[in-house]
Amino acid sequence: TQSPIMYQGFHGQDHWATQWEGAWEQVRDERAVLGSYHQANEAGARARLTFDGRSLAVVVKKGADGGQLRVTVDGGPPITLELHAAQPQYGVKLAVATRLRPGEHRAVLEVAQGAVAIEGFVVRD
Repeated sequence: TQSPIMYQGFHGQDHWATQWEGAWEQVRDERAVLGSYHQANEAGARARLTFDGRSLAVVVKKGADGGQLRVTVDGGPPITLELHAAQPQYGVKLAVATRLRPGEHRAVLEVAQGAVAIEGFVVRD
């Protein structure tokens, strides 16, 4: 069977193409862009998704307990995103892949350390 695909646009963390693995929990918070986010505090917890576009950004919550999120696209070299901030920041959009070839790509987002809160994803052409 084919994996569900995330197409262009802004998508909340509860988009059906996202596969959550590990100790993630959905947190309702009116300050989040769409009113909730997925959060994990356990290193190794992962989110996997297939998207159709040339760029991907992850929308996160940063904060005092913010950790690090490691992202790979199409099995390439990982990039690490720092989610620590002195004050809570919601709806922070961080680019994880740009200038990709047109078509489908696979992304894996993994908690490297600390708390990671994902509010959503932005796929662009």
